[in-house]
Amino acid sequence: MGREYQFGDLISTYLISVMTILIGLRYIKKNYYISQSLLETKAADLERINSTKNKLFTIVSHDMRAPLATVRSYLEILSHLDPTKENWKEIQSDLIEMTQNTDNMLSNILMWSTSQMEGISINKKPVHLADTLIPVIRVFQSIAHAKQIALNFEIDPGLRVLADENMLQLVIRNILSNAVKFTRNGGNIQLKVDSDYPNYVIKISDNGIGMTDHIKESIFSLKAESSFGTKNEKGVGLGLNLSKEFAEMQGGRIWFNSTQGKGSTFYISIPIA
Repeated sequence: MGREYQFGDLISTYLISVMTILIGLRYIKKNYYISQSLLETKAADLERINSTKNKLFTIVSHDMRAPLATVRSYLEILSHLDPTKENWKEIQSDLIEMTQNTDNMLSNILMWSTSQMEGISINKKPVHLADTLIPVIRVFQSIAHAKQIALNFEIDPGLRVLADENMLQLVIRNILSNAVKFTRNGGNIQLKVDSDYPNYVIKISDNGIGMTDHIKESIFSLKAESSFGTKNEKGVGLGLNLSKEFAEMQGGRIWFNSTQGKGSTFYISIPIA
């Protein structure tokens, strides 16, 4: 009987040891996969951050340099040009347009880099849509006028939305900037607001050059390349990416339809206050 007990004890000890080893191996294996997953996530984050950094450096070193060089060239021409000459006003108009585009690009870069590095705080409150949008529209009316483009708008002064005023202005500024940029001389741009409860939908239409299918696929992505407008205006390939992000942060969304050679229409929905 003693040997049977000893044998049984050895078997029990052996089984317990095997179970302990198996449980330990399972725990180690589980932790290994968790560690691998964390490493892969960190590697993906590092790759994204590196890509973001490269994109930012590319924009600052190239896309910002080009318009500033053009502004400098215009100023040098104006300094040697007789103010009574006919092309004085034309160059002056081009200079104003270029500085506005550069300011818009810089604003996008600063807002985008802040959103990537620190995160953006949002301050949603009831705002009058007309009071928020008309100052932005007026700026682009003068730019559109330089290209002989008619920029008209229809906004009921009583409409109110729940939005962050600065974010909403940046979204509209980017859409209008693109509309002017890609519309030929003598074209038309129309901004109007429709009701689609529980949202208002801001509709911005142009009869410009439209978009190819290739451009449509990446239009809201950081992969979207900056391009030149009908008057060789330079842009930054992150304005619409930022606009989409900001529209969604305010509880809205942004979408579009476009036909190459006929124009584009962008829609921005914002919750009704």
